Amino acid sequence: MALEVSGQLCLKKGMRGPGSGFQAFIRRILTNRWVQIGIASFLLEAVFWTWTLYLVPVDIAFPIGSVCFVGVALGAAWLLGESISLQRWIGIGLILLGVAMLGTGL
Repeated sequence: MALEVSGQLCLKKGMRGPGSGFQAFIRRILTNRWVQIGIASFLLEAVFWTWTLYLVPVDIAFPIGSVCFVGVALGAAWLLGESISLQRWIGIGLILLGVAMLGTGL
């Protein structure tokens, strides 16, 4: 999950900046180290996620993986200065409640 969160945050950080359009987009992908770290994080995460699915039933792994949404939202607020609305806080709480229910077998 940490690779997913770091990958999302690195991509967002790397894609910020001046310029718009397709050429600026491609230039960032090819030259920005944050974008490259984000892509590498996703590739490595795919390996670990595949291993997780090998070991854990998907009906358990997938909902627990939703904790990534919480990590990305909190990381974006803390590291990128993005705001979290009340509606998103409620969603974060519901995700955590759902994962807690899975963990306790409810």
